[in-house]
Amino acid sequence: MSPGLVLAALDNVPARRYLDSRCVANRLVMLESGTLASKGHVQVVLPGLSESYGSQTDDGATGGDLIEEAANAIPYCTLKSFPANVSHCIEWAREKVSYRL
Repeated sequence: MSPGLVLAALDNVPARRYLDSRCVANRLVMLESGTLASKGHVQVVLPGLSESYGSQTDDGATGGDLIEEAANAIPYCTLKSFPANVSHCIEWAREKVSYRL
């Protein structure tokens, strides 16, 4: 028995795009939810009937593609749990200092 609906709550854009491409290729309905920067996001993808996650852009207040911006952002859970590389450690320290100012 194949699934009729895929519920997605992934933490990064490349994984969201990959799952979207698999759902579209296999004609599965997907309910995608999550956050992109400071925006909440919920989208139902109906293959052949609606826009897919991978084909959307958000050219709102930032003037650029919010999805691309989010793809390059450091996941908040990484900063809170275990910043392991240099850029994550710098962002973690920046957050601690700005909180105290």
